[in-house]
Amino acid sequence: MEKKRLVIIEGINKAGKTTYIKENFKSEPVIKLPCLFLKDNVRDLMNDENAPIYVPLLIAEHIAVLEILLRRENNESVVLDRSFISFFVYQNMYINFENDNIKYLLYLIERLKKEYDIKVFLFLNKKTKTVDENDEIEKMEYGNLEYYKNQFEHCCDKLGLEYELQ
Repeated sequence: MEKKRLVIIEGINKAGKTTYIKENFKSEPVIKLPCLFLKDNVRDLMNDENAPIYVPLLIAEHIAVLEILLRRENNESVVLDRSFISFFVYQNMYINFENDNIKYLLYLIERLKKEYDIKVFLFLNKKTKTVDENDEIEKMEYGNLEYYKNQFEHCCDKLGLEYELQ
């Protein structure tokens, strides 16, 4: 049985991910995460001092998307604009890997690897030198660029996902 194709576009903010998708994946369906279902601005959610209460919602969203991908009947390629990789990188301080929902998410990722040919493109270089001073996540990332670059690569390695740096 031929594997389905899944392209995952990941990386830091303002690195050219959206532009790359628009230029290279005009006919493939694109699923943009996070907040596909939540319909809130994730920056507003995660900047809140109560961010840990939103993590279960984000876990549920990633589980739902992986369940949908695993149930697909056709072999059409799919593109994820961000994914569980970003979730593990940015919410790692709130994640308990002994949590049953996290264990289930990791199980689904393993199933996904069996059914899909997965290609991860990591965008880890900012395309702009300016930082939006009103964007807390952007300021945080820009101040710790090497840390986030290492986290994305480490996460892909831990999950057994091959990646290509862009």
